[in-house]
Amino acid sequence: MLAYAQMQLNDPRFTPCHESRKTINASAESYRMMGIRMDEIGMAWIIDSENGFIWHNGGTGHYNSYLGFCPETGTAVVVLSNLPPNDRIPATVLGIKKLQELNR
Repeated sequence: MLAYAQMQLNDPRFTPCHESRKTINASAESYRMMGIRMDEIGMAWIIDSENGFIWHNGGTGHYNSYLGFCPETGTAVVVLSNLPPNDRIPATVLGIKKLQELNR
């Protein structure tokens, strides 16, 4: 997954995928309290325009994941979990917190 993130960061063919296609402002209050921002959407990527992050997550009944990166600094974070998204701390929250920490 980090190799995939590196491709997203370094291959200019992926740049159009990271450009905003629509402003969505889909951050619920509970998400904002956890630092999760969903301001815009690109081609399958969620854009946190306040922090400059591009990310996506996913989950099923027993797994959840997060991949986020900051094109400006070239940092990326991947979190893979074998716990359901609603059990304990979701991968998305852990990933965003780590990405924020790395980009201070």
